[in-house]
Amino acid sequence: MLRASIDTSLAHSLNSWGISHKSITTFAAKDLVYITIALGLFWVAFTSFNSLQKFSVGGFLKRAALDGIIVLAIPVGITTILSEVISKIYMRPRPFAAMSDIQLLVPHAADGGFPSHHMAFMTAIGISIFLRHRIAGFVLLALTIFCGFGRVAAGIHYPTDIVAGFALAVAVTVLASRILPRK
Repeated sequence: MLRASIDTSLAHSLNSWGISHKSITTFAAKDLVYITIALGLFWVAFTSFNSLQKFSVGGFLKRAALDGIIVLAIPVGITTILSEVISKIYMRPRPFAAMSDIQLLVPHAADGGFPSHHMAFMTAIGISIFLRHRIAGFVLLALTIFCGFGRVAAGIHYPTDIVAGFALAVAVTVLASRILPRK
């Protein structure tokens, strides 16, 4: 039970910090996913535009759609589906539902929290881009990790939920990058 005690201890500690820093915790837990999506889509559009020899609206839209599917939609979609399936098979109560002394700081259903779908989704975006552009990917992964801390601090996840979502996305995205064609 060492894992459980470290997991619950970290959940308690980060939740206490989150209570003291509610606005930062709420932003990290709830809003960073939208920023990550927007930046990921912007990166795809920007790189698609830059890869065109001659600009045409049709050519740009075709290239951006193809890049978006190969770079983001396939790895993110597979990761999200696997994350959902795992959470249906292994129904682990969220910290706020399992422990009366954890305060939920962001409204959330008391469904299963393992693995973290936010972490899986955001990590898949970050790794997909990191494999193609280190700096942009690093920025997205930094936002992802900050979101993970925020979701533990908000009482929504245990640290192992975050790590599992992250690991799942890394595995799927790296495998997809080896199978799917590069630009």
